Amino acid sequence: MAKKNPLPEETRSLIKTTASALFRTGGIYATSLGEIAKAAKLSKGTLYYHFPAKEYLVLEIAEAHFSYITELLFAWIDTLSIKSDVREALSCLTSSLLSDKEALRLHFALLSEALREEGQLSGRLNAKQREWAVMLEVGSLRMEQAASSRFREYSAAYLALLDGFGLHMLLNSRLDADVLNSLLTGL
Repeated sequence: MAKKNPLPEETRSLIKTTASALFRTGGIYATSLGEIAKAAKLSKGTLYYHFPAKEYLVLEIAEAHFSYITELLFAWIDTLSIKSDVREALSCLTSSLLSDKEALRLHFALLSEALREEGQLSGRLNAKQREWAVMLEVGSLRMEQAASSRFREYSAAYLALLDGFGLHMLLNSRLDADVLNSLLTGL
């Protein structure tokens, strides 16, 4: 019986899943398309058919990762009300954004690549960080005004601090995320 060829969507998904795993462990720059094809048990021709250049693959993986973060932020915003305690709300958000170590590893691989290449990925990352900062500001507007105003002022800084906390978590440092929340709320 002949081997059944997978659907193109299944092949693309396999390539992205395999590439993401390799990027998380070895970095984007150090991972070749040949290594991805070999790990996915595909021919190089099949991989190049779906992704003619590594940049296309990286950007598609990045967009999926950015969508994941955006979905977490929307879910957080949906939980907020005027009665929401700012520190508790930030604690939930911080926990949500830092809970998936594999997503954190991919995030740092993408950040590293954006720093290295300063091209389309860097531009997309900057645009998404601005979008996420606005989403944080929108979330803060749904909470009690007096307590949330400081957080609203520092929403972009929260994202930068969160990156630092995430990096330290991956390095098994003993930073307490409540310190981050306290700095931003003044509590």
